[in-house]
Amino acid sequence: SSAATLMETVRSGQVPSDAYGVLYDPENWSFTPPAEQHDPVAAARQAAQAAHARGLKLLVAPALNLTSVLGSGSGSAGRGPRWQQFLNLRLIAHLAGVADVVELQAQSLERNSATYTSFVRQAAAQAHAARAGVTVLAGLSSNPPGPPVTSQHLADVIRATRSLVGGYWLNIPGQGARC
Repeated sequence: SSAATLMETVRSGQVPSDAYGVLYDPENWSFTPPAEQHDPVAAARQAAQAAHARGLKLLVAPALNLTSVLGSGSGSAGRGPRWQQFLNLRLIAHLAGVADVVELQAQSLERNSATYTSFVRQAAAQAHAARAGVTVLAGLSSNPPGPPVTSQHLADVIRATRSLVGGYWLNIPGQGARC
């Protein structure tokens, strides 16, 4: 959740030698420093340099709630539901330019297959247009905020989007400071 912490962890050799990569999860929360919330692309670029210098891939999973920080004063970016604002900001396209893998935190949309699919389709297209070969993952969760999610919800969105992404990130959060 902090690129600065990620870079220090990588540079100090704290990442296991058999690790594939490291994850940067910028969100509008207390765990991502305000400067990184305001410019997650610059933070991801620095994290990518540190990761690549150690032979690691960089995975970036920006939260949709970054729109509340980035969308103010952005004209049309501030209109519509949060997922549409996220697309209007083209944040995933900018991050795909520096990351090896981008993860779409779409799990809050999974109760509505059409909305989830529309978001994933558009965001994946932005990422692939920005950088051919970037891996795109879509988020799923067993318990995002709100009403319960059923296995049918998950199966529906997977069927609808499996040709659009390279895989899925299954988030099964437990009670804690970050969830």
